[in-house]
Amino acid sequence: MTRYVFVLLLATMLVWGSMGCAPKRIGPTQPSGYFFTLDVSDTQIYLLVNPSSYPSLAGVAHLYVRVQNAQGQPVNGVPVEFEVDPAWARNASLIPQHAVTQNGTAHAVFEAQAVGVVRIVVRVEDKTQVTRIAVSTPPDVRKG
Repeated sequence: MTRYVFVLLLATMLVWGSMGCAPKRIGPTQPSGYFFTLDVSDTQIYLLVNPSSYPSLAGVAHLYVRVQNAQGQPVNGVPVEFEVDPAWARNASLIPQHAVTQNGTAHAVFEAQAVGVVRIVVRVEDKTQVTRIAVSTPPDVRKG
């Protein structure tokens, strides 16, 4: 019985752990029936006044939206909207805010000018996906 409980717990941990790795699949959208995923390069970025001082720290985050049809094939020409929470409009940017998929992918770059947690909404047709990116000051490299 103990072995059964251990195996069940281990399997549950593996399933839940693997779920965090893959981007969530959203869809089908209306009216086209597409599915999309959002992948963010870094959910923690830093305000870098002098990026060359911190070459290993991310000062921007890349957002990738992959759009597929019901058969799993990439779809070209699909409009994708990237939106920063309105409270952050003066302190953050997403470039571009509107993109069109090429080879099934649309891409935007996020950068912030203030510290905090920024909510970003991505929209494909009638469906949205929300992500959050934490922005902080770089660690003090003099501390050891």
